[in-house]
Amino acid sequence: MHANSNEAANTPHLHTEDEANAPFYTMITWMLVLGFMVIMTLHPFFSTLNLDRHGDMVENYAWGMNWQWGYFKHPPFFAAVTAAWFEIFPRSNFWHFALSAISAGAALLVIWRIALHYLSRQGAFLAVAIGICLPPLFFLAIKYNANSAMTPLWAAIFLFYLRTIDKPNLLNGTLLGLFSGLAMLTKYYSVVLILSLVLHALMEKQLRPLLISPAFGVAIVAFFAVTLPHFIWLLDNQFLSINYAASQGQSDLSRMITKALEFPLALVLYCLPGYLLLLAMWRRGDHVMTNMLAPFKTLRTSLKGRALLTAITVSLILTYVLAFLSKADLTAVWALPLYFTIPIIMAAQVPQNILRVRWKSAAFLCLAFLSVTILVSPAIYALNLSRPTSYNLLPVRSIALEAEKVWRAKSRSKGEFYVAGTQVIANGMSFYAKSRVMAIQVMSLRATPWASRQEINKKGLLVLCLDHDQACINKAQTFVQKIDFEQMLIVPAFKDADGPKSYKLLLYGQLPVQ
Repeated sequence: MHANSNEAANTPHLHTEDEANAPFYTMITWMLVLGFMVIMTLHPFFSTLNLDRHGDMVENYAWGMNWQWGYFKHPPFFAAVTAAWFEIFPRSNFWHFALSAISAGAALLVIWRIALHYLSRQGAFLAVAIGICLPPLFFLAIKYNANSAMTPLWAAIFLFYLRTIDKPNLLNGTLLGLFSGLAMLTKYYSVVLILSLVLHALMEKQLRPLLISPAFGVAIVAFFAVTLPHFIWLLDNQFLSINYAASQGQSDLSRMITKALEFPLALVLYCLPGYLLLLAMWRRGDHVMTNMLAPFKTLRTSLKGRALLTAITVSLILTYVLAFLSKADLTAVWALPLYFTIPIIMAAQVPQNILRVRWKSAAFLCLAFLSVTILVSPAIYALNLSRPTSYNLLPVRSIALEAEKVWRAKSRSKGEFYVAGTQVIANGMSFYAKSRVMAIQVMSLRATPWASRQEINKKGLLVLCLDHDQACINKAQTFVQKIDFEQMLIVPAFKDADGPKSYKLLLYGQLPVQ
């Protein structure tokens, strides 16, 4: 089954392209993405106090360092990527932001390759420039977690779906299955994109043979080969992560309806920076509204174009269905990985005759945006000092290093040990401590398959609770089987922070058995 024969005359390309200029546009696209990754690393490094205010990024490492096939909240892939990254690079905020930047940069490069199926080289470059300006692909991707880690994987799934349409060989089928499996190992929500593409293949008479082709067969084999170890882990751990996901749905009907109405508004607002970039390219007489609608009409006329539209529309419909079935709050972060489609649609709204003479304006404005982003970083840092939201002002790194000193002095041991307590601090110790420290999750051995009472007794346990975290203190006194020492730890706050001048923690230690 090949789609090439009919696609040549019915492709959604809006132009003809002089391939002689292809190396030039490839070069400037790579240069733009590399510059973006540098800025995306430096901007949060200079503008934030902690890695993130919710503690997701230290949690990634605390999970991944123990190399499990699953964790009590999520499947394992993004945590494994984090752990593998820090097997090579130092555990520091800078290098964690660098990981986020590489993930986002990879997403942009895959978006560029997808765009070349629909647009000219100039149009594909514009798609990358637009993507840089969209919050889901920049500011929201600074926090490397399950949501942002899906974006390059979703883009890769779609790219190899298109390539399998063009050339249904074993290589493309294997890569389609591989990336589909990795996406599912990142977050179960990835099923909405996979189902969307299966539905597209079923709806297209020309593609139905693909579903029984060797390429699709090897895609299925690759998918299950990648996900099988996680499924075995689920069986061994009583479907821990699936039960956690199911337990998150607690919204009542009125709240669910409110969130469902807010959801599309948030998605549109995330697109506004990209349209500001396009606005600078449009001039009076460009028939802006006509141009904005034209790509949708063109995409409907081609097989690949309908694939892109199906990926967007059906994924969003399935997102609504999933939210209502699980009674979960439907928030904009659910749709972050779907933004691999948006820059392509937006770039297609600029006619080729306009793009040919004005693409340099887009490049200049994108570079200006990146320059402003880095220049305002110190001001954002100052603003963050006045935002006592979640754990934003908590000096996690300082607490981790000071608590490690206390443990070393009390235990007289240089070996690895376990830590528990206020979760962001426990996970922070895993990331920032100079030695190997394993974090117990929510003070539960069931949620921490890599820990056991026998190992805790052998290696020791330190529990850290903020002095106002009464729930943590109460649980610590029952979780620690034998409290060998109890100590107050006072750690200075961030300089000039608009909050407490210091933070008090209660430390409970169970020393290792000699």
